[in-house]
Formats: sequence, structure tokens, C-alpha cells
Amino acid sequence: MFETGKHTDSAGVEREFDQSDLDKIIASYEPKKHEAPLVIGHPKTNSPAFGWVESLRRNGNKLYAKFKQVGDEIKDAVAAGHYKKKSISLYPDGSLRHVGLLGAAPPAVKGLGDVQFKADEEYTEYKFAEAEAAKANERNQQMDELEKLKQDVAALKNQVSEVEAAKAKAEQRAKAAEQAYAEREKADQAKAREARFSELLKAGKALPGEKEAMLNLAEALGSAGEIEFAEGEKKAAESAFWGLFEARKENGLLTEFAEPDAENSDNGSRIDPAKTF
Repeated sequence: MFETGKHTDSAGVEREFDQSDLDKIIASYEPKKHEAPLVIGHPKTNSPAFGWVESLRRNGNKLYAKFKQVGDEIKDAVAAGHYKKKSISLYPDGSLRHVGLLGAAPPAVKGLGDVQFKADEEYTEYKFAEAEAAKANERNQQMDELEKLKQDVAALKNQVSEVEAAKAKAEQRAKAAEQAYAEREKADQAKAREARFSELLKAGKALPGEKEAMLNLAEALGSAGEIEFAEGEKKAAESAFWGLFEARKENGLLTEFAEPDAENSDNGSRIDPAKTF
């Protein structure tokens, strides 16, 4: 006979009802103190009762009433669809005043007692029709769909966050691998330059004191690109640098420390440094 949602009373005031409000209506209903009648419309003075509310219960968002002493005429009229609309009347404290059937003139039912209402009694009426129930169900369904959509959006945001986190980790690993490769390549190049200088030193084409300057210059030229020496002839700057030293003649500065010449060893004397220079 009623359910949760927004309902407009007889004074045009809209109110939102939730499950707790339905529970209050149920909890406040005491048939021994006030037995709410089943009536036609919303009577304000002497009107017949076509049944009585025995008990109330809630199932989900809907409020149900169990009636007693309902005449067959009313049962047949309801079954025939003459009273598709229902309404309830509540006292200011939220307790049930009566349940009204709307949609047809009251049937002639004899032998049922009248209900006496005070003309100035305060109450609030809420009409509840099948169309209103359908709208309420539609609103509830829309709210459920909206909630599901919010959950889907939240799930997508979590997935995006996970993808972005994985991407950031992958970029960090790639950057670390690139840096490690660059450091290893730099170390290999430094080792190769040391080796080339050692070869020049052994060949007498470089001096120990030139090592630091030559290695630093070679490293700087390593990123200088190519140099054009003649038309159509290009060489890498560092390669050209080492080529200049490799093309040098032996300086002979270390021959004073060399072993005696085999051809002149008959007298057992060393090479004269003065002659060498």
C-alpha cells in the first residue's frame, strides 16, 4: 500500500520516505489503541469502514497491510480492478490513520459499522498508485544503474593507475639499463684509449708525460663527429687524432735505456746517449 521514495501529500508538500520511515509506521501501529480502517477515499466525518488493518509489515522498500473483516463486495471490486489506486493517511506523529481505496464509488455494504472522525483532526494523506510505483521503481533502477556506473568508473580509474604505475616502472628500468650501457661503453672506450696510448709508448711515439693530455683530448674528440681532410676523405676525429701519433717517427728518447746493439757488442759497450741525441 506504500513504498519508499518521494511522495506528495494532500497539501502539495513533497517528502522523501526511506525504509526507516516505513519501520516507524509499523512500530507505532497498535490496533488495541487505534485500529486503522479500510475506507473508500479519505473520509473526514461519518464514513463506513470496509475492513480493518490487522497488522503491518515491510518487505524491502514496500509497506504491506494485512486486513480483516473485509466484505466480499470490496474483495470483488478490488479483484475487478475498480480500486487500483491506494492511499494512506498518517497522523502528525507518523502513525497510521487509515488506508483508502481510490477509483470508484463506494459499494453498498450493509451491516458494517461506521467510523467516526473529528472534523478538525490533523492528518496527512499520501496517494499511492501503480503508476507512481512504476515511477519509483524506475527511479530506483536509474539510481542502481548510476551506482553501477560509478563503480565501473572507479574500476577503470584503478586500472589506469595500475597501467601508469607499470609504465613508470618500465621507464625507470629502461633508463637504468640505458645508463648502465652508457657507463659500460664509456669504460670500454677508456680502456681502448689506454691500450692505444700504451702501444704508442712502446713504439717510442709518445712520452709518459703526454698520457693525461692525450687521453683527455681523445675522449673529447670521441663525440666530435667526422673531420674532412681532403675532398671526399672523412675520418672520425678521434681516429684521426690517434692516426697522427701512430704516423710519427720514433722519437728515440728512451734508447739510452735500451740493451746494447748486437752488432756493436764486441767491445761490450752501450750505445752512446750523446750520439743517439
